[in-house]
Amino acid sequence: MSSNQVAYSDNKKIKVSGEREQESSWSLGLRRWEDLSLDILKQIFNGVSISDLSRNVSSVCHSWQFCCWLFLCWENNELNLRITEAALGVVKETTAKPMNSIGVPCSSTEKYAQALLDIKLMDMLKSILEDNDYYGIYLANWRLSIQTVKIPENIQISDEHLIYIAERTTGLVKLDLLGSLRITARGFAKALYNWKNIEGICFGKLRHDYFDQVIEEIGKNCSMLQIISLRMPDFHINRHNARVIIKNLRQVRALRFEGASLCSDGMEILFFSYTDIKVIQLWRCFLKDNEGNTDTANPIYSFPMSITFTFTEHAAWCRKYIEVPTGFGWDEWMAMNFFQVPCTLDFLDGLQF
Repeated sequence: MSSNQVAYSDNKKIKVSGEREQESSWSLGLRRWEDLSLDILKQIFNGVSISDLSRNVSSVCHSWQFCCWLFLCWENNELNLRITEAALGVVKETTAKPMNSIGVPCSSTEKYAQALLDIKLMDMLKSILEDNDYYGIYLANWRLSIQTVKIPENIQISDEHLIYIAERTTGLVKLDLLGSLRITARGFAKALYNWKNIEGICFGKLRHDYFDQVIEEIGKNCSMLQIISLRMPDFHINRHNARVIIKNLRQVRALRFEGASLCSDGMEILFFSYTDIKVIQLWRCFLKDNEGNTDTANPIYSFPMSITFTFTEHAAWCRKYIEVPTGFGWDEWMAMNFFQVPCTLDFLDGLQF
């Protein structure tokens, strides 16, 4: 552990509630588990799995919890909320789920369960990100060192959680916000205000009525942004959404879409607006019939592969596949709908994004 990331003092001891038990233990040369220093606990827990550390060990006492965070967080310049999954899973498992007459959980119960999860997650975030004078734990340097924040898809955080994290990770460079479904445009804007150096953002599901505002806020606040990735299965790259991207993300050099529906009018805007975009990657996307240019048009092709378009120094797009697209209808779709992109063809050995 580097001294410039986490500072803690071994002379901070946990108060023992019963003086007699304390005297008895000392007379026998014994020490309480929770009295052990973080260095000793670190050696003991070295072989424990991540899930056990976060679910079982961290719930024993504060000193054990802090040792878990030392393993899982404080020795890295990354905050990955995957470490909270096991503990949040316990809350889900132990929350009662009264059903209505048709066997569906009552909405009031779902709200209550979500409130319990939110409280538990905030408690864990505070334990991970805040100093603790009593235990001699000081995290200012570590918080400043955090460059990556990862929020898994199955942890749907709220605005309050995101803003709390943002206010304590001002040096952030990369944000993987897959658990984004509950995030509002206003909440994201408040969080983004703290991240002036961010270079890469990856979104999971995002409410469509917030898309324009979120992209606008990114354009206003993220002058250093280079890459944006949208993992939104129901997202349509139509004329409107493409224009929003081009208008607000002119500094971005790489776009990645996963599971999106591609409309020809939107793709044409991305290909020929001649911004700073140099790479467009499409992963497991759907080609849509351009009839009416509506979001309800049926997909006519899908491809379970990656296609990367790179804008070359010769002002042309180079098309690269991760594998040979057997039976793939890209060229037919392009010709049928709007144009032939002037590009060369190449094959990749692996993802280049």
